[in-house]
Amino acid sequence: MPVTAADLTDAVELPVPQGLTIRHVTDRPGMRDLVNAYAEPLGFPSEAIDTMVERKLEYLSRDPKLIHLVGLLELTGGGSGRRE
Repeated sequence: MPVTAADLTDAVELPVPQGLTIRHVTDRPGMRDLVNAYAEPLGFPSEAIDTMVERKLEYLSRDPKLIHLVGLLELTGGGSGRRE
């Protein structure tokens, strides 16, 4: 599973693309959205999605410092759907 870690305590503020929202993922529907965003492109079978979601939620419950963030980019100008 993809893992990215960053210390953002000294992060500088950068311009944000119009339509970008960054959400803290804390619940099952949000985690399902997050897993679905990378599972298929990385070749995970659809049958593994539920297990992956449950595992990520389990990790979150064990470590209060661990967070998952998802970026949602709302398409404009005739686009449809979301990018994550």
